[in-house]
Amino acid sequence: MSDVLPICPTDCSGVLPEMSFNDCSPVVARGRVRRLYLGKPTDSAFADWTDDTEWLIRIDNAASTADVIRALTVIGTKPQPEYTDLEISDDRRVIGEKTHKIDFKIDEVTDENYDFLRAMECGVQVKAWYATKDFLYGGNDGINCSIKLDEVIPEGSKELTILQGTITWTSKHSPPRTPNPLT
Repeated sequence: MSDVLPICPTDCSGVLPEMSFNDCSPVVARGRVRRLYLGKPTDSAFADWTDDTEWLIRIDNAASTADVIRALTVIGTKPQPEYTDLEISDDRRVIGEKTHKIDFKIDEVTDENYDFLRAMECGVQVKAWYATKDFLYGGNDGINCSIKLDEVIPEGSKELTILQGTITWTSKHSPPRTPNPLT
């Protein structure tokens, strides 16, 4: 998968891209966002985000070095984005940017994770990547996004207290995807 964005046609003569289906051996992917990787928006881009070597060097949940990435173990989902469509003259529609979001829960409520939550309440911007069992999303540069995170204490004594959050970003295109090198 390339980090290069698709070239959008500038007139009505655009060609539909290739697709692929296989009746005998369909390619499917499992759901659930299971990891969020967060860095500072000013951190350096990856040389090759598809190679696990640089990830393993940069992931550290305690270090304060430059370009460090925090790895969050989460239960998450990425619903369909919200579109900003514009209706223009002659009943035409222009599809604008989309607001993407990932809703997630952290079920380990350590003191460090709670302090992380409190720091996120400052309204900081982050650079993010997200991963399912099968795929990693975000490209060499990551996704510049905002994060909201709160503690949720349930009524029932047999339910877990969780840290629940959302990361959001706006983009016309979905982020680059690659087979997850970190599984």
